Amino acid sequence: MKNENQKREAVEKNWIVASQNLQFEMIIPYKFNFKSKEKKAFAFLPNYGSENGMIVNLITPPQFQTDSEIIEWAKENNYFYSFLNIESYLEYDEDVITETLEDWGNFKNKIIVATEID
Repeated sequence: MKNENQKREAVEKNWIVASQNLQFEMIIPYKFNFKSKEKKAFAFLPNYGSENGMIVNLITPPQFQTDSEIIEWAKENNYFYSFLNIESYLEYDEDVITETLEDWGNFKNKIIVATEID
């Protein structure tokens, strides 16, 4: 059985592989300043969640404790935020990650198809 650090490392590796395979931009880990102190979140995805991107952090069972400072920072800076159950991403599953990305929405790399109007 993996400890929490090993789980985080596995999830990080899986998301990095997915970002390469699916060709999406991601900063992992993501560090930012909040109320004069450095905070670290799991990742930042500049093209997903909102026009400004999104911040992602991991949560673990059974508490599934979210970080209120991440939520506050995201709201203050007009970012979308999401907390992912670490257990859902321990094994590499491109379909699960693709579904997650689709749920968040891609706000900057949309393909626009021109159609002819009669």
